Amino acid sequence: MTRDAVVFYSRFDDPVAWRNALQAELPDLKFCVAPDIDDPTRCATRWCGSRRPDSFRRFPISRWWSISVPASTRWFARGDLPDVPISRLSDDGMVSLMTSYVLFAVIRYARDIPALERAQRRREWHYIHPRALSGIKVGVLGLGELGSAAAAALAQVGFDVTGWARTEKMIPGVRCVAGRAMLDTVIAEAEILVVLLPLTPDTRGLIGARELA
Repeated sequence: MTRDAVVFYSRFDDPVAWRNALQAELPDLKFCVAPDIDDPTRCATRWCGSRRPDSFRRFPISRWWSISVPASTRWFARGDLPDVPISRLSDDGMVSLMTSYVLFAVIRYARDIPALERAQRRREWHYIHPRALSGIKVGVLGLGELGSAAAAALAQVGFDVTGWARTEKMIPGVRCVAGRAMLDTVIAEAEILVVLLPLTPDTRGLIGARELA
């Protein structure tokens, strides 16, 4: 019987930390770090996570693929995905990182920070009276794990938030709409648009020149 193995690849995560954590629970587990693998066909029976475009084709005998590092359904849009079970990880750390970034980006625009920075580089005093956040409409496209948290945080700060998803959602403080027919309305009303949709065959090309116009 082929020995169970994890093939790990990440540009950011420490493979040693992952190996130690996994082997603490599964002492007999073989841990391989891509791309430094001599014979992929003999190494991988399990997969930990990868963003490499040729990841799956390299390991034809894999029987369980666990996508653990990213929390995104864009994996299903890949052309090299095998017909095996897939699991994905979504944790509080991912949610907080995305939420904090969305808050930063939206507030930066709402408070005219780019204009103030340009004036600073010119060494000019340029006062811009702040607008009430309740008068700034923010549209959030995608209300999954990340989008729901970001929309709720924006509403809590005081923005006028509308969230859009394929199916009905309920988020305190957020006007939620659903369905393709409502997409143009949300885009047209929004001063700031936050897109947190996964890249899938259904969402590819959803936002283009017509929508942004």
